[in-house]
Amino acid sequence: MKKNAYIISLILLLCPFLAFAQGKFMFKHLDVSSGLSHSQVNCIYKDSRGFMWFGTVSGLNRYDGYSYKLYQHYEKDTTSIIDNYISSIQEDINSDLWVNTGAGYVIYDSRKEKFKRNTTWELGKYGIHGSIGSLYIDKQKNLLCYVSGLGIYQYQVAAKRLLLFRQDGKAGNLSKGTITDIKETKNSYLILFRTGLLECINKKTGKVLRRDNYIPATFRISTNQFYAFVDSDDNYWIYTDGSYGLWLYHSQGNTWEYMTNMSTKSGYILSSNVVKDIKQDSNGNIWVGTDHGGIDVINKHNGQLINLQNDAFDERSLSHNTINCIYRDNTNIVWVGTYKKGVSYYSESIFKFEVDHMPYLNNNKDLNNDATILTEDTKGNLWIGTNGAGVICYNRSTGQHKLYQHVSGQAGSLTNNVIVALCGARDGKVWIGTYWGGLDCFDGSKFIHYKHDPSNPNSLANNNIWSVVEDHNGYIWIGTLGSGLQRLNPKTGDFVTYNNSKKELLTSEYVSSLCLGRDDILYIGTAIGITTYNLKTGIFERYRSNKRKNQEFSNQNVNQVYEDSRGLLWVATREGLNIFDMKNDKITPLHKADGLADNVITGIIEDMNKNMWVTTSNGVSNIIVSTNPKTGEYTYAFYNYDERDGLQSSEFNIRSILRSHKGEILMGGIRGYNIFNPEVIKYNRVLPKVVFTDLQLFNNSVKVDSVYDGNVILKEGLNWTKKSFKI
Repeated sequence: MKKNAYIISLILLLCPFLAFAQGKFMFKHLDVSSGLSHSQVNCIYKDSRGFMWFGTVSGLNRYDGYSYKLYQHYEKDTTSIIDNYISSIQEDINSDLWVNTGAGYVIYDSRKEKFKRNTTWELGKYGIHGSIGSLYIDKQKNLLCYVSGLGIYQYQVAAKRLLLFRQDGKAGNLSKGTITDIKETKNSYLILFRTGLLECINKKTGKVLRRDNYIPATFRISTNQFYAFVDSDDNYWIYTDGSYGLWLYHSQGNTWEYMTNMSTKSGYILSSNVVKDIKQDSNGNIWVGTDHGGIDVINKHNGQLINLQNDAFDERSLSHNTINCIYRDNTNIVWVGTYKKGVSYYSESIFKFEVDHMPYLNNNKDLNNDATILTEDTKGNLWIGTNGAGVICYNRSTGQHKLYQHVSGQAGSLTNNVIVALCGARDGKVWIGTYWGGLDCFDGSKFIHYKHDPSNPNSLANNNIWSVVEDHNGYIWIGTLGSGLQRLNPKTGDFVTYNNSKKELLTSEYVSSLCLGRDDILYIGTAIGITTYNLKTGIFERYRSNKRKNQEFSNQNVNQVYEDSRGLLWVATREGLNIFDMKNDKITPLHKADGLADNVITGIIEDMNKNMWVTTSNGVSNIIVSTNPKTGEYTYAFYNYDERDGLQSSEFNIRSILRSHKGEILMGGIRGYNIFNPEVIKYNRVLPKVVFTDLQLFNNSVKVDSVYDGNVILKEGLNWTKKSFKI
């Protein structure tokens, strides 16, 4: 075996670019398991009342954020949808939905909650006649209906006026040919033809502004459909139903740019030439959905393209790489309909926390992703202790992970794979406390071992190491579970032991937590309260309560002790959180009833803004500390987070919490660890609408216009009903 090979059991190189891409764009998912009728989603729409609509190959789904209502075709019900294959959804001025199906358009009457199949009759009310090839509803809710060979009708809802843009090829009118798409620009309607012809109709004058064959003849493509997306700069993104890539028309410069999955004059290289849909997010990025290539996110300002694809080991990645549709709603959530995996949706505020479930451990059945403890070394590397898998060094600059484990028969390997304490020292070394394996020191190339030797008084007092910290003089302080406190001089190898064998120094020899506070005070959390040790004077003080002994800690068994920048001592127990103001000799106990996520407190850290982050066995609490200007007393406000916000799980490990040199907060739990910067957490400030989704009578849903015991309870949909009704 080569030199030092035994200390590296696993090396995994991760591409930092891909890690950035998936970390920035984190998705939640809706699929058949959550109630969606089918995993193939063809179209997505959010109506004016706040409902999300998902058109699938097996019916139309209305989603209220919690559950679905399914609309499918029923042969004997003429008010049901005419076909289960849904391809597009739009909303008109009356809040009715125009739904395009495999059998043509139908109208969903939102007041009666029924479908109108005779759209010819409905359009006839506006004076629109003929076989409708396609329908487009603009931002003002005007109807644009394409009748092949005749032209495009426009019904202006505000003026109640009907116009016809004739398609006869005459001057000022539309050219002859098949129209495949209608879109809206700031001042015009963009009309695309099957031949590759593009024409614009001025909204005010109704005149054709220009005819421009945007596909050079050299392409010689054959396609049935051209589609367009118009971005916020009035640029046109043109694509087809074939494998031809993407054309971008820059309206300001009157120039064209062509993009494919090969190197071209364009600075963008697509992941696939088959483009399925295009939308723009709230930051101005262009989302290009492709077939088998995921989503290409294009930043027009810096010329960067980021490809998002499914990662089997990342539950927050895109659910599928074939995209059918993309939709951005009024709250800036981007919804993605996929070919086989339902809906993925993204918003900057959906996940507050990035997560590493440590999938690189999944290749070995003996390894697990239980992140017991965290630390950072002088190079910015993250060290992750695990419960039985050893310790991982994560080089965040290169994306490389190294797993160090105990190897039987190898004296230089890690002493034990259960890691319960970590300390990154100022000299670059990493100190590792193990469960019954003693203390290890990694100097960058090898492990140095410290173990208990009954015959040597200058040895480790106990092989069960629970906490390790370094003081300003470079001494290493070691908390043991059962043999008290030790100080190690790493230069000489000399130990000094502090226990209760001769004199009661500690409240308990079971030391669970060490914190080096201000003024060289070492705070020692134990199984029975807290002990303080003044490194300057050598004086120990023991606390099971405040000094006046009129306030005890909510529980004596301390999980962690932490001093914040105010000088407040935060004491985590399994029965609440205690804030010890030693200056004023006051203990403030906080519990779940006060606003905490849970009573079992596992970790405490302060961020760069002096706010506190507290992990528990059931979520995370962000505690904002304020001072009452009149009394000078501290007040506490709570903001709680759970798995829906992106936590690795609801359960976190004791003392597995860290603030990096960059100000990030890292929190370890039973399914990996979370990492986030409190200053860049995004929150959704848009309040959702309150709607009624169901009314039941004797456990049966009440239907519109249905008669119950001689009474019509609902004459309109529940959310359209404005006055009370009798039952």
